[in-house]
Amino acid sequence: MTLAYPAMLLLILPVLLWLFVQYGRSAGQVRFSITRGFLSLPRSPRWHLRNLPLVIHAIALLLLVIAAARPQVGRTTTERKSEGLDIVLAVDTSGSMRALDLKLNGNRYDRLTVVKNVIKEFIEKRVDDRIGMVVFGSEAFTQAPLTLDHEVLFRFLGDLEIEMAGPATAIGDGLVTATKRLKDLKSKSKVVILLTDGENTAGNVSPDAAAQAAATLGVKVYTIGVGSNGL
Repeated sequence: MTLAYPAMLLLILPVLLWLFVQYGRSAGQVRFSITRGFLSLPRSPRWHLRNLPLVIHAIALLLLVIAAARPQVGRTTTERKSEGLDIVLAVDTSGSMRALDLKLNGNRYDRLTVVKNVIKEFIEKRVDDRIGMVVFGSEAFTQAPLTLDHEVLFRFLGDLEIEMAGPATAIGDGLVTATKRLKDLKSKSKVVILLTDGENTAGNVSPDAAAQAAATLGVKVYTIGVGSNGL
């Protein structure tokens, strides 16, 4: 912490002196101790309690002096240059992700729970990559924009729920939404990782048309099947 006007702190001394003088006057006497070198004042608890407003007043003055010195917290910025990839994870959250046909640490879990665990491990390994997230079911929307702050991404990942985007599976719409997050970026490499467990059953765009659009825009698409025969 720094002070804009540190010289203002010198006003603390007259405030303290004023407090001692006022204490002495309220006692009806001001005595100076040669041996101790400070004002000798009565020690009765009742007397000090009666003079509590005086102390509060002094504290207020001290706070005003400190405020006048304008304490400031220094601001630091960290610039991080990254030459990694731009990756958008397109995650299927349709109703079929509720199936309990996958195991994690020897126990059976629904497909989405296993996918979330795999995604977390993937993100932890991609330190220099900007990663975003799109979810799709009957519709598709962006769950998290591209970011290097992977801790924030983990929180978004934890919020994923089955059927949060509807019960059906609009793979094409999910891929289009993910591609849109990347199309205008000037990146070394733009990637969509599509995680889904089924066939396209909803949406306005077919998966083939969405894949062709991604290729035209220079976006690479990698598909990971989720189910008893995948992931």
